[in-house]
Amino acid sequence: MMGNIFKNIYTVITFITIGIGLIVAIIFLLGIIIGGQFGTTLAVAAGEIITWAIILAALAVLAGIIYIYIDKQHSLTIDSDEK
Repeated sequence: MMGNIFKNIYTVITFITIGIGLIVAIIFLLGIIIGGQFGTTLAVAAGEIITWAIILAALAVLAGIIYIYIDKQHSLTIDSDEK
């Protein structure tokens, strides 16, 4: 149950982060096409937006790692499979 919560959190935050990345790419492209002072303003705004997307991506990674360990799917264990 608890693992599914973290899996859902990971999924939602990841999709949001990908969406923000797409929006930022479009803003940068518009900034390049428009150019001048307005293009610079767009690029700076996109840079500020991507900072928040990076923070969201880090939170998604944290939720994913917690999910992996709660669900016992991690491969880094001390136990040996050899018998």
